[in-house]
Amino acid sequence: MSSRIENLAAAVVGTGFIGPVHVEGLCGITSYPGGHNEGFPDTFKQLFRSFYGYIAAGDFSAPSPFPTFADGHREILLCEAVLRSHRERRWVSIEECF
Repeated sequence: MSSRIENLAAAVVGTGFIGPVHVEGLCGITSYPGGHNEGFPDTFKQLFRSFYGYIAAGDFSAPSPFPTFADGHREILLCEAVLRSHRERRWVSIEECF
């Protein structure tokens, strides 16, 4: 384990408070100082950051790091299968909902 990570772990265990700690890779996804909650509103901020970063990179053959319309369509089909299964009191495959 790197000394940076060990120091972070010691700060958390020792005091319960983390001051201005910078862990590689973490600074790009956090907006508030340590001790502040990041939650629901940050979900959308991170989604748009990911989306615009993908567009800015320009490599549209790379897998998207965010949900696509195809992912959303599959989720709707899953919900439809759950509802249909409940109404008909039987197992329903997602393929039956196309």
